[in-house]
Amino acid sequence: MLVITAFTLFYGKFGDLMIDSYREVYIPQQVLDGKCLYKDIFVIYPPLAYLINAFLLKILGNNITILYFAGLFSTMGIIYFTYEIAKKFFEKYVSFAICLFIIAGLVLSPNVFNSFLPYSYGIVYGILFVLASLYFALNKKFPISYLFYSLAILSKYEFILLLPLLIFWSKKTDWQKNILAFISPICLTTIILFLQGLRFEDI
Repeated sequence: MLVITAFTLFYGKFGDLMIDSYREVYIPQQVLDGKCLYKDIFVIYPPLAYLINAFLLKILGNNITILYFAGLFSTMGIIYFTYEIAKKFFEKYVSFAICLFIIAGLVLSPNVFNSFLPYSYGIVYGILFVLASLYFALNKKFPISYLFYSLAILSKYEFILLLPLLIFWSKKTDWQKNILAFISPICLTTIILFLQGLRFEDI
C-alpha cells in the first residue's frame, strides 16, 4: 500500500533530465524501430532489461506509462520477496521493518535512484530476479532458482559473482535441470539478438 501510495503521489515526477535516466526509455524505443543492441545501439550493459521493456512497449503500447508500471510491479516484487526471505530468519515485525527500509531506499529516493523510472532498469530487474532466485533456493527449488539467477545475470553482469554460492548451496541436487534452467534464458536471449541482426564481430 505504501508503494502504491508513493507511486500515485509522485506519478510523472520520476527521472532526471540532467542525468540520462531517459536512456532507459530511448533504447527500447530504438529496438522497436528495428535497431539492434550492440550493433546499431552502443550499450555496455546486458540486454535483457532493454528487451523486456521493448516487449512491454510493443504489446501494451508505446508510452512511458508502461515503463512506470514496469517499475512499480518490479518494486512490489522486490518488497514481496524481501519480506518472504526475511521471514525465514526473523520475526514478522523485523521483516516488516526491513521492507520499510527497502521502500525508503527504492521508492522515496528522489530522481535517479527511484525504482519507478530508474537510472538502470537492469538493476531493478536484476535485484528482483536475484531475490526470486534466493527465495526458491531457500525452498529447495533449485531449477527455478537457477532460472531466475540466469535472468539476473542477463540484467546486470555483476550478479555473476553470486554463482559460486548458488552452486555450493545446491551441490549436486538436480544438477542437470539446474544447468538447463541456467543456460536456457542465455541461449534464448542470444538467439533473439542474432535474429535482430547482431553479428559476432559486433560483440
